[in-house]
Amino acid sequence: MRPLQILLIFAFTVNNAISHTINKRQALSEDRWFCDFETDICGMKHESSYVKWTRHAGRTTSADTGPDSDHTQGTNEGHYIYLETSDPAVGGDKARITLQINQTELQHCLSFYYHMHGEGIGDFNVETGLAKDVQTVFSKTGDQGNEWHLKKINMPIGSYLTFEATKARGGRNYLGDIALDDISLTVGECSSKLMTVDVWGCDFEKITWDDPSDETGCGESYRGMTQLRDDNFDFTRLNKQTQSKHTGPFTGIKGGHFAYTESSPVDNNDRRLEDAVIRSPRFGNDGVQKLSFFYHTRGLLVGGLRVVALDYNLKIIPFTYPKLDMKSSVKWKSATFALPKGTSVIEFHVTLPDNEKFWSSDIAIDEVLVTTDIDITTTGIRARPTTTEEPVTEIVMQTKDYIVEGDSLPVLWYCTFERLGWEDPSDSNGCGDGQSGMEQLLEDDFNFTRTNKDTPSRNTGPSSGSDGGYFVYSESSVSYGIYDRTNKVAIIRTPQMASGLPKYLSFKYHTFGDTIGTLTIRALSADGSILQIDMDPLSMRSSQIWKMVEDIELPVGTATVEFVVVLRNDETFWTSDIALDEIYIKYDPGTVTEASRGQPSFSCDFDSGICDFLNDESGDLNWTRNSGSTASFSTGPSRDHTSRSGSYVYLESSTPAKKGDKARFRTPLMDITVPTCFTMFYHMYGLQIGTLSVRIPEEQQILWDDSGNKGNEWLRVQIPLPRGSYVIDIEGEVGDGYLGDIAFDDVDIQPGKCNEIEMARNLVQFDSKSFAAKRKASFPMPITPYPPTRMPTTARPTTVIEDDKELSRPVLWYCTFEKAGWDKPLDRNGCGEGQDGMFQLDGDDFDFSRTKKGTPSVNTGPFRGSDGGYYIYAESSADDNLDRSGERATIRTPTLYGDMNKYLSFKYHTRGQTIGSLTLATISQDLKIRSFSIPSLSMTSYDGYHTTFRLTERAFRIKVTSKS
Repeated sequence: MRPLQILLIFAFTVNNAISHTINKRQALSEDRWFCDFETDICGMKHESSYVKWTRHAGRTTSADTGPDSDHTQGTNEGHYIYLETSDPAVGGDKARITLQINQTELQHCLSFYYHMHGEGIGDFNVETGLAKDVQTVFSKTGDQGNEWHLKKINMPIGSYLTFEATKARGGRNYLGDIALDDISLTVGECSSKLMTVDVWGCDFEKITWDDPSDETGCGESYRGMTQLRDDNFDFTRLNKQTQSKHTGPFTGIKGGHFAYTESSPVDNNDRRLEDAVIRSPRFGNDGVQKLSFFYHTRGLLVGGLRVVALDYNLKIIPFTYPKLDMKSSVKWKSATFALPKGTSVIEFHVTLPDNEKFWSSDIAIDEVLVTTDIDITTTGIRARPTTTEEPVTEIVMQTKDYIVEGDSLPVLWYCTFERLGWEDPSDSNGCGDGQSGMEQLLEDDFNFTRTNKDTPSRNTGPSSGSDGGYFVYSESSVSYGIYDRTNKVAIIRTPQMASGLPKYLSFKYHTFGDTIGTLTIRALSADGSILQIDMDPLSMRSSQIWKMVEDIELPVGTATVEFVVVLRNDETFWTSDIALDEIYIKYDPGTVTEASRGQPSFSCDFDSGICDFLNDESGDLNWTRNSGSTASFSTGPSRDHTSRSGSYVYLESSTPAKKGDKARFRTPLMDITVPTCFTMFYHMYGLQIGTLSVRIPEEQQILWDDSGNKGNEWLRVQIPLPRGSYVIDIEGEVGDGYLGDIAFDDVDIQPGKCNEIEMARNLVQFDSKSFAAKRKASFPMPITPYPPTRMPTTARPTTVIEDDKELSRPVLWYCTFEKAGWDKPLDRNGCGEGQDGMFQLDGDDFDFSRTKKGTPSVNTGPFRGSDGGYYIYAESSADDNLDRSGERATIRTPTLYGDMNKYLSFKYHTRGQTIGSLTLATISQDLKIRSFSIPSLSMTSYDGYHTTFRLTERAFRIKVTSKS
């Protein structure tokens, strides 16, 4: 028998009360004893003359002390042991638990996790020895922070191992719970088998990157940062060139957003040596931590950038790191260095230069990442292989089902992963021009990740995409604090496609690692049923070659395709980064079988895809699936018809489209044998609208058409269909210019006669009391989140909740400026729940700014919003010392639907020596702008808010202009 087996048997026979059966957790391998306390205390023994350690799950009984969860699982269900220091325990009480071990000449490694958090923490000791020769091998005293700490010790020879926790004497010693978990005793010296895992990071892609209450503000599982209030100004998020010339980057390191410090003068003030500080959330401080980030320094005179490390209690930890290169450059630079021991928080400090050219110092940061090295010997994971392979050129693997070379099938959908929207099914160009994004399923265990470089783990995954660009892969390394990922699943799904067409799938995949999991392709019907694909299992052999699967025939009825990765049920699951690239789905238009024929019952709202429609290649353009507004102002819808939050299809009339270009959307082949009605909602708004028609192409028969500007509203058409077997084309033709976006939604083909009576659509009322309880608005009143495009003949009565007659009317739209998306018209909640954001017009001289504190200039502007929150203002300070007199800033409301009288109320603030002007205008449905005079609109300096109410004309938009 091996020595450790004898050791374990000896331990179980010495203690008569302990079972002779070896628990799985106690013998993970022949050379290791392990206890995670999930079932019991694993044969350890409480010393009877002392208080006992308590086996427990979840939080301890006292607040502000002890762990929130165990270490093994990190959940409320996982177990650990701890010393309870509340009554009746008294100061000096000890809890001791012992494991008997056999005296042996072999070296042993002890590892365990301990938790010591609380104001009254006492002592924690680990002892070993022979007979009366006792040796303390580890000792800690006092609060160590609210986290689990790993300790590894090369053990001296001994016959027992004791863990002792002591309650402190005096003070608030009831806040002194000490906990222990995941004890491991292994033959051999403690090794340094480390794995690098991400702890926290920020890519600045979300607008809530500086909201510490948003758990995903900085990315998936990464909490947002904090803009400190005791500095002079804030960082700004952007994805284009900063407002000052010759300074700042043009885009983020990966083409997305970044954070920067705007150094331009405000109100001609001297901003030399002003500083801006952002702070990370608290993160774990186990292991060797490293910080990496990209930074950008371009300008005539660049200021300073430094990193500050803080402990759990936000005390600064002095440390040195390599000097940052602050020379002016148009390129992004990178920095990587170790953080000092105990770091739980980092700060980035930017200081403007002490020079009159301080305004040329826009400093930016991007892709911040904190990593740590965790010890994988205590988790049963073997070390990574050290062998490497030389990279080789690509080899093409073909499966048994493929199209003969030279065949050229049209592409139905594809994804090359070159765009950030690849995982957004609502992004109609997420996977490529006109190619909707894929979906990361919620019911799996983890997500695919997009990159264009090496995956974080060594000796697994590709170094670039199959074409040298981006690809997606399943990261198999352990997540921070979650070590066992065996059998974990990641799934991505294509958008929905025409199920009736014969389709063929091609893609490239990459499998390189010590132990590769599995990649499975699933075909699903429109109702979600899994269809059987006739294909050989994919080769999972480890290789640095991108493999290709070419033109697999998908089963009839396939509407979507899923790619499923499952990690191996093996300790080396983490060496299994599987990658995907260049997914193409083609179709054969010349092979329409009886099974692919559509039934005379068809419906599509475009929220999940384009259903069974096809963009006919005989057209000059494609119809585009979209949500929100189209790309051009003053044309196209601002939201879909179905739910006001879904998708629709539209014809983009901007360049390169030209007058007369056509796009055709084709239904499946249908057998119409009974009276059948075609219903569709369409939208034709803009001064240069062309023609929309519904046709039977084989017979060159026009069933219906309409041309010209029909106003900014959704209209309905019903068409009785003739009997026969045919497809239907919905054809759009571009008009005279870019103000000609045509859209349609909610296509419905059903048996039965058409109902020619226009259905009334009622107002949806909003509970004013619940709204007022959620937020003290400037005008608490009943809200109609989505007014109808056509008013009903009789509206529902409105409950009056204000004595003022002007405030008793229902709200059509409002903006309180509490949300960062207030000036993003595509943000459906930008101005409030269900309230679209406003427009900052491009044709003016400068933009409005949003804040909740005083403006940068002295003796002008308010100190806070009218209700104590955010507000917007026109900053009048000089920009680069230029004369700004006469400059204008203009904002515009979203389209206000409904041909009805509308009333406007707002609050405004005018304080300063010389006040400019504030004017309003309305924009009618025919796009005519009319000035909007308010006699009581006072521009005298007044340190308070004015309020005005005014009956507007039958406006569809309101434009507000501030003039310096």
